[in-house]
Amino acid sequence: MCRRTFGQVGIDNGVSTESVSRMMGHASTKTTGKYYCRKTQESAIQEAQKVWGNSPKPQGAARPMEPKPS
Repeated sequence: MCRRTFGQVGIDNGVSTESVSRMMGHASTKTTGKYYCRKTQESAIQEAQKVWGNSPKPQGAARPMEPKPS
């Protein structure tokens, strides 16, 4: 249980899966991701917001042309 907590706390605080995997002595990051470190939805959203800002806005959404009245 301590190993799982260690891995999860690392991931939740921004440590990369590769680094957590290395610290836990795994041969592959697949082992780390599958059994120990699950990214929570909240941390995934926070990570995306760091990249895109707080409110991503659609760009270049064109409105369809309306037919001319006959």
